[in-house]
Amino acid sequence: MAAPAWFSAAGLSSLRSAFTNPAALRRVGLGAAAGLAAFYYLKRTVIDPYRARKAEAARLKEEQIANDAVLKTLKGELNARGKQKVRVDAVFAARLRRLLAIVLPGIRSKEFALLALHTCFLVSRTLLSIYVSRLDGTIVQAIVDRNGTQFAWELLQWIGVALPATYINSMIRYLESKVAIQFRTRLVRHVYSLYMSDDCYYKVGNLDGRLTNPDQVLTQDVSNFCSHLSHLWSHLSKPALDVVLMSYQLFVAMPAKSGHARTRTPLILGTVVVFGTGMLLQWATPPFGKLVAEEARADGALRACHSRLITHAEEIAFFGGHKIEESVLNKAYTALVKHMNNTFRIRIGSYAQSARTLPSCSDDDVCGWL
Repeated sequence: MAAPAWFSAAGLSSLRSAFTNPAALRRVGLGAAAGLAAFYYLKRTVIDPYRARKAEAARLKEEQIANDAVLKTLKGELNARGKQKVRVDAVFAARLRRLLAIVLPGIRSKEFALLALHTCFLVSRTLLSIYVSRLDGTIVQAIVDRNGTQFAWELLQWIGVALPATYINSMIRYLESKVAIQFRTRLVRHVYSLYMSDDCYYKVGNLDGRLTNPDQVLTQDVSNFCSHLSHLWSHLSKPALDVVLMSYQLFVAMPAKSGHARTRTPLILGTVVVFGTGMLLQWATPPFGKLVAEEARADGALRACHSRLITHAEEIAFFGGHKIEESVLNKAYTALVKHMNNTFRIRIGSYAQSARTLPSCSDDDVCGWL
């Protein structure tokens, strides 16, 4: 087989002269530079934008899948929790006991002093209700007897009670708010110490997906819990004290008016009325506590979406992902509004059922009837 022509002595000589000729080298350099410039221009104008659009589409698709998975998980948790029945059992009592040990550390604490003062004003309000009930009876008696002097005197006393009654009611609301603030201060300090220790703040947001809205839990939920806990004491202590004092008043007053021996009928009657009313209302009303908890979780999910948008605002603006983020916010808000409307419909239905089952009455009306 013959060797190529350029491999001969003449070919090698011409090839050597081509590489040593400045004009030829200049032409080769210009051709290479033009080729590199054309490739760079093609890469910047066609290849790189295509790759960027493809990567952005893949990222947005993955983000959309992740957001849908988060919303689906949240909806599944809400549905699963909605199927669970809330019970006041040993587990609830143990959890409440642990929380009470945090917010109420002892009898020498400021919280206990405020709670005791609040209880004193609750007792004063009950005693004032008894006194007003007696004034109502004497005023009616004066009207029946047509005794104008006694009627005017009793009416002046009834009007004079308005000032201390207003002060007592205002102090009850004020002390209830103070107790709620003190409870919240104790609980917030305890929760913050746990949240900021052992990198818990990092683990909650990056390693553990069970809590999607820690900001909602650490702020709004803690505040609502402390407010409801302080309000619960008023709703538990005052009705119990009303039953005891009113039953005692009837126990003392019955022999004087009827001439019969003292019996335990008033105490039994008051106890039956209170417990029977509670059982009837529990049967007639839906579980509003569970509905409120679900609303708080949906509200927390909406706040978490806003927080995530603020955190990743630069990346979203750079890649143009505002449409997907808007859809995520709209889905979270729609879920919240849908749950709130459902709660309102259930509440209206329960009010109608309660109106058919039990006439509405206040604790003062019950006290006056007893």
